[in-house]
Amino acid sequence: MFSGIVICLYMRRSVCLLWYTIFYTQGKKGVDPMTDQSWPGILCRIAPQFNYHAAMNWLFYFISVLLAARATGTLCFVCDTAKSNEHCTRKGRIRRCARDQMCQNEARTTDRGIRIWKRCKQKLACENNYRQNVQCNPSELGSICRCCCNTDRCNLKLLYCHEKIIEQFPERILLCPPLEPPDNGRVICPNKNDVSFIGVGTTCTFDCDPGYDVIGQSSSRCTKLPHQNVARFDKEPPMCLKHECAIQHTELEGGNVTCNDSNMIGSVCRFVCEAGYVLSGSNLLTCEPSRFWSTVAPTCQLIVCPAHIDPANGLTECTEGNRPGSQCRFSCNQGYALSNNSTLNCSFTNETNAEWDKPAPICEEMLCSELGQINNGQFSCSKSNHFNSTCSLECNADQDYFPSPRNTEFVCIDGVWDAPRPCCTRNCPPYTKMDLLLILDSSSSVGRENWKSMMQFAETVINSFVVGSNLTRVSVIRYNRKVDNATQILFNDFLDDQEGLLNKLRTLPYRGSGTNTGQALSYAKRELLKESNGNRKEVTDVVVVITDGRSHDKVAGPSRALRNDGALIYVIGVEPDNGNILDEEHLIDVSGSATRVIRVTSGFSGLTDTFQADLTEHICGNLCSDGDSITGRFLERFSTSRKTY
Repeated sequence: MFSGIVICLYMRRSVCLLWYTIFYTQGKKGVDPMTDQSWPGILCRIAPQFNYHAAMNWLFYFISVLLAARATGTLCFVCDTAKSNEHCTRKGRIRRCARDQMCQNEARTTDRGIRIWKRCKQKLACENNYRQNVQCNPSELGSICRCCCNTDRCNLKLLYCHEKIIEQFPERILLCPPLEPPDNGRVICPNKNDVSFIGVGTTCTFDCDPGYDVIGQSSSRCTKLPHQNVARFDKEPPMCLKHECAIQHTELEGGNVTCNDSNMIGSVCRFVCEAGYVLSGSNLLTCEPSRFWSTVAPTCQLIVCPAHIDPANGLTECTEGNRPGSQCRFSCNQGYALSNNSTLNCSFTNETNAEWDKPAPICEEMLCSELGQINNGQFSCSKSNHFNSTCSLECNADQDYFPSPRNTEFVCIDGVWDAPRPCCTRNCPPYTKMDLLLILDSSSSVGRENWKSMMQFAETVINSFVVGSNLTRVSVIRYNRKVDNATQILFNDFLDDQEGLLNKLRTLPYRGSGTNTGQALSYAKRELLKESNGNRKEVTDVVVVITDGRSHDKVAGPSRALRNDGALIYVIGVEPDNGNILDEEHLIDVSGSATRVIRVTSGFSGLTDTFQADLTEHICGNLCSDGDSITGRFLERFSTSRKTY
């Protein structure tokens, strides 16, 4: 119809008549639009007389009004958590909802009575309300009733859902009779302001006045009786009785107590201890309305020092326990020792406290020294280094090592091993570990024959030891006015070739004059003791200087520098056959100590096999001094005696 009006008002009559014939008369015979009195016929006849633009303006205005009216939502009444419909009406307001919303009422049955909400709600949600109203039963807690309407102010006057349910199912509303409060007490129900609605599921509680206690059940619940349409509370109301504290304080061990009103509510008790006792807790207690005292009763504690118990692995003996004036003595079991004082005394520090005069000792185990790791063997102990531990030593016999001393079993007693720590060693000579440097004086005063004796002596010394990369390494130089570095033998020249070393030694020439021993010592420090030349930093350097006379240069400084690097310098001073006397102070300057000076007074002929054997014995010394190293052996043997040959 609307499209026809637009066509008739805005287009020509011919178009209007065509529309009339096709869509209105639908081919009916005898119908003439020029005489037809229906509204389409009249519209076709008068359409040409209209002002089309004015008509269209009115038409669009009319359409806008219709659309605006169609887009405007329903007027609804809104409120939140009202206690009744009248309460909702008083505090609520009118609100225009959105176009796709309706007016909704919601009533919930809570433990505080009915609560009401009115609001705008989506139409789809309202449709769901009808399916969800299976929860709607106002006589039961948790009931939720919802329903909607879609006309202005349709939810204003009535609760709508709730009243209709009550009208339709009045027998479903079950109420319990009001509860009477107990004497000296009161009853508290969630819907106390609405005594007409104490419905099934409502719980009421009971409380008593100050000074009284609830005797019985403190709450009761409204429930439906089985097989009856009647509701009753499930518990009888309690009684409120005046109360008192259950405990009556009359005695206090080690003191006394006084109360101003026995154990009645409000009574105050005072506690006092006798001399020699101290109060533990509060000195005042009050019987409170809760029928309990304000705190636990105090006690009178005897003033004592902290109790001592026997220390671990020890005993304690006290004259009077831990009371003031007592003396305690501590002792330890065998293998243990007290950490400090063995006697303690207990005495008062003030009127309420007593303390021991010193900290209590403990019994500490007397441990023997740690055996640690041992070269070329291992220790086996029953209890490590603890008291009464028995240890033994097993050496690598496949490498010719054996324990020294032979009886290797030893015991830890009171923190001390009952025997010296053994070691694993090999026969020395030939086995030892050192870097042996021979510095040979080849000055003209020595003479060729004596030089041969010196070389034979050096060869015999070298043959006394096993030369090897992990045992003894040997370096040899000769000197006079200067060092002969062209014929020198370095530590790494013959690491595992003892025969090659001796062959090289036999080729050393004898020539030159002058005796610059200081220069030879400096050269040894600067060149021969380098790691690149085979010297080992972890092995003791033993420097043996063989000379027959006084040096022409200063020796004290070079000797000190060499010894500061850890080298041990020994001087074999050989008095020549020409009757010259050796300067012993000069030899001490070379060695740094008189204990490392050996004088041979029978000339170079004194460098015999006997002297060589004695020298190697000094080098080997105690087999267990520093393992296979000879440092300790030299220090032990040469620090006690000097020999003259």
